[in-house]
Formats: sequence, C-alpha cells, structure tokens
Amino acid sequence: MAEERLHTGLGEGNCSGSECQHGVPLTETLTIYSLEENFLNELADFSNETEWRQVTAEMAGNAGRARILAECGCSLALGCTTQGFVYADVMFQVNTIPMPGIIMVSPPIGVALESIHRISTLAVVDPDTPLKYSFYCGLGAENSLLLGFYYEHLSIETFLPYVEGGTEVWVEVCDARDACQRGPSSLVQLSPGQGRTVSALIESARGYLRRCEVLMLQRTAVAGLVTYINTNLEEILGQFSAALTEMLSSAEAAACKAKGFRDFDDLLHSL
Repeated sequence: MAEERLHTGLGEGNCSGSECQHGVPLTETLTIYSLEENFLNELADFSNETEWRQVTAEMAGNAGRARILAECGCSLALGCTTQGFVYADVMFQVNTIPMPGIIMVSPPIGVALESIHRISTLAVVDPDTPLKYSFYCGLGAENSLLLGFYYEHLSIETFLPYVEGGTEVWVEVCDARDACQRGPSSLVQLSPGQGRTVSALIESARGYLRRCEVLMLQRTAVAGLVTYINTNLEEILGQFSAALTEMLSSAEAAACKAKGFRDFDDLLHSL
C-alpha cells in the first residue's frame, strides 16, 4: 500500500537551465498524505477530495521580472502519478520603502574633530517597525563613514571629519523587512583645525578597543585619518597612525577578534 505525497512550494523563476528550472525556492516542501490513519487505526483515503494548504514566503524586490510558481506533484520516491487538477491562488503584499525626512545639524559650522554636532531627523511613518536610523557622513570620492545607528531613535551627537568643500551628512532608514532608503543630505562647513585633539582621540580609541566597541573605534580612526590627510598635518598623522597600528596589533585587538566580532575585519579593511 503506497502513500501519495503532494509537494507544494513557491519559487522565484528568474533563472534558466536544467539545474534551475524553477528558480530559487521560497518555501520548504509541504507534504500532504492521501492515506491517513485515524484514531481507530483505520486508513482513510483522501485521494478524491480537494486539499487546501496555505504557505507564506518572502522575497526581495529586484529590478526586472519574476515568475512565481506554485508547484504540486506526487512524490517521485513512491513511483506514483498525479491525477486531477492543481491550482493556486497567489496574493502579494508589497512592502514599500520608508521615506526619510530632512536632516538637521546643530551647530551647522564648527571645527573638525573638535566640535560636537547634533544630527537629527524627523520620525518616519512606516507600519513595519522597528525602524533603524543609520547616520552617515561623506568622506569624498563616493566614500562614506557610518557614524552610528539606532532603532527608533532620531538623533546622534558626534564630531565630524574635515572634507574639502564641506562634510556631507545624511540618514538612511530601514524597516523591519530590510527595505531601506537614503534621505536628503545636509552640508556642514568645518574648519580644519590644528590637530589639538589628537591625544584625546587616541585615548578614546584605546577605550573603545578595550570595550570592543568596534563601530565607535572605526568612527574615531577613520575620521582622524581622513582629517589629518586632508589638512596635510603630516606630523600629527604619523603620531595618530602609529598609535592605531600599535592598538590593532595588541592583545586587546586579538581578544575582540577572538570573541567573534565580525566587524573587526571590516575595521581593518577600512583603514
């Protein structure tokens, strides 16, 4: 006595070839048995009855076309054949991207690596909460530095690096479904300074390393290097670079990496 099995799944049909006839599977296979044993140990045959199953899947929205396939069939392992009709009702729920508002900086001018600026934005209305607000600044040549990110928090207080022509800042908002959107930017005019805070930056970096606060360490290190390079402060740059090299080859750095901080390799790469 054989059991029939019905396999149901959703696939994104955006590839071709014998190895990928139906694209990327979006759900696990769901098995339905046509022969089931009831509480009296009797077999009930459901072969001639209509069976309904509901499956839910998520897929990222990409440019181009996608074909959604609900495939049902008899298990090949049992050597059976599928009889009757198979059809599916597919309902799409489209997730729209969050729309960030304007960004405000106070004070709008200052000294690089010295002035503390409050960067804030407006709350975004989006049903897929919690929302993540990530604050960035530009470094020139299409490079950027993550200043910090928070869930449902609309501001950050930080110093900024010196970039010729002004330092651009903006916020990126992501919803709980990983739909993200960058908001409009604001330009902060900074004077280059004379490297007066280099000792304080080095001590801050050491503290972040001891606590394995990789993001804060990265922000401090990159902002300092960019500023001292852009302002041609070669002596200060050498002092700062030597201190960073010593820190990143220390036992504290090895301990952070051993604890599984995946961002640590990103930090080394960014430097």
